[in-house]
Amino acid sequence: MNKFLHYLLVPASPRFVQLSLLLMRVGIGILSIGHGYPKMIGGIDKWQMLGAAMSNVGISVMPVLWGFLAAITQTFGGVAFIIGIGTRIVSMLLTFTMIVAFLLHWNKGDSFSVYSFPLTLIVVFISFVIIGGGNISLDYYLTKKKEYYY
Repeated sequence: MNKFLHYLLVPASPRFVQLSLLLMRVGIGILSIGHGYPKMIGGIDKWQMLGAAMSNVGISVMPVLWGFLAAITQTFGGVAFIIGIGTRIVSMLLTFTMIVAFLLHWNKGDSFSVYSFPLTLIVVFISFVIIGGGNISLDYYLTKKKEYYY
């Protein structure tokens, strides 16, 4: 079998799987910061608008707080995602944030091209809740004596 066909058909080595997890974490982390930072520095009016989206999950109190928490989660969650610290916890928080974003666009009647981005990120973040940050992460170096890492 030629090398190219072999590369396409044979499962990746564990080393390449770990490199892929790092690449995904860094890429998704940068995207998260890019979306969260403008919201974080947007101030109270921006946080009010963001927090109002919580009404889509039945929460209508303290929208400024919820908006601020969403902006902080996206911004600093993106940073944590890049370095791989608290990957599963951050992924859960970002999953919830993306569920609210998805529901906002869905309930507004936006097109698939608008709500597909948060929907895609829901799948990605749930995957990271399951798999964790991988061996090239701060999580791994802080817990490498644990049995569940190989």
